[in-house]
Amino acid sequence: KRQLSTMESRALESEHMVEVALAQAERCTVAADEQTAQLSVLLEKEEEASTAAVSALREEAAQLRASQRALEVAAQHNSEADAEVDSLRTELEYMRQRHAAARGAADEQTETELVLLATKSELDSCLDEHRAATRELAALKQQQADRPPTP
Repeated sequence: KRQLSTMESRALESEHMVEVALAQAERCTVAADEQTAQLSVLLEKEEEASTAAVSALREEAAQLRASQRALEVAAQHNSEADAEVDSLRTELEYMRQRHAAARGAADEQTETELVLLATKSELDSCLDEHRAATRELAALKQQQADRPPTP
């Protein structure tokens, strides 16, 4: 009888230990679920930020392409600007390489955007200079055409 009582006591003890272990496992599962939900929210926010960064970089790339086209048109109209255009193309290619590197590293996005904006400003300035030089050249040609021929 005593042996049976001891076995029952051990069985109850084992059952209690199993219940405690199950309760602890349940708490761990709940905590893991909460952490998973928090991580999912953080991941979603990070994905949104990455998507926004990629969109901004694509927009910058479109602006760079538009600037490059404007430079190519300017080079066709003014051969004196060719050397400057080549220099700007080299710098533009360098900016494109930095732009491509920025896609892989979102933390470089701000620095790259600043460099691209500075290059765009420089390109705009060069385009303005080119336009002024083209107008001046046209005026000089007109003055030359208006002069009576020298005998």
